[in-house]
Amino acid sequence: MIQQKHIDLLIELGTEDVQHEKGSFFDHLKGVAKLLQDWGNGEAVCLAGLFHSIYGTQNFRQQTISYERREKIAAMISDEGENLVYLFCICDRRTFFANFAALATHGPLVIFDEENQKNLSVDRPTLVKLMELEMANLLDQAPVPSQLNETTLAIMKGIAPCLKGVISDNAAAAIADYVALAQSAVAQ
Repeated sequence: MIQQKHIDLLIELGTEDVQHEKGSFFDHLKGVAKLLQDWGNGEAVCLAGLFHSIYGTQNFRQQTISYERREKIAAMISDEGENLVYLFCICDRRTFFANFAALATHGPLVIFDEENQKNLSVDRPTLVKLMELEMANLLDQAPVPSQLNETTLAIMKGIAPCLKGVISDNAAAAIADYVALAQSAVAQ
């Protein structure tokens, strides 16, 4: 699964020197991949987690490698893994959650490509993998449950039940556990 060559590439790209929410970008990338692995995701999803924001995202503008070098990443983590990284980086994340109704009714699934300012159709398995990746991303950088503000807690409480049956049971349980700990801390 995750090999030394993957770690070496992240170091070569300078991710250890980039500051992130709770430490280095390198640590965040490894944390997301570990959550995905712990939740039982396949190799392509776990490797996508390890590289999930390297092109920069809507909220994390630091680009450690350009889109022009996508082939290098695909050669390292597979075409499927790189495509997940690419979609994760270019899209407006809110569009993952805007698809809940379409997931339930098997309607058309669309994410908004922020980079190119257009809608992109995605298939259900891809959207589910992207949502799983986003949940690992959120949990890895989430504050200690006792430090979660009430607004964010309310949002997460609303999202948690919607995710059950969409993302993996392990990921849904991790989100629910985090929300329960945060609720308990707020109540005290």
